[in-house]
Amino acid sequence: MTFSPEVLMINSGDTVSWQTTTFGHNVEMIASPNDMSFRSKLSKPVSLTFDKPGLYYYVCAPHRFMQMIGIIVVDNNFSNRDSVLAIAYKRNHKKLTGLIKQAQESTSSVTQATVN
Repeated sequence: MTFSPEVLMINSGDTVSWQTTTFGHNVEMIASPNDMSFRSKLSKPVSLTFDKPGLYYYVCAPHRFMQMIGIIVVDNNFSNRDSVLAIAYKRNHKKLTGLIKQAQESTSSVTQATVN
């Protein structure tokens, strides 16, 4: 009942593919910097290209209340973080906050490593 990985850092123009390993899962975009409206069919592979920098929050629609969520960060841009958190399902809010924090920390450690 998890996406793997739950946090994905990519660049503009990259394509992400989801492949289900068990029956009954999909990908539904909940929040994005470009108000992307997307919901895949159950148990079908899907690919999306991400051209706009920002934070993308998605769920498995049948399992959203079981905290099956993930985020994609494009170009290390967190500018829409507050709007993403504002619409998170109450039950997923804590986990989503943790995933965003994890992504921000990984970005800052990479930045520090390149500066040193």
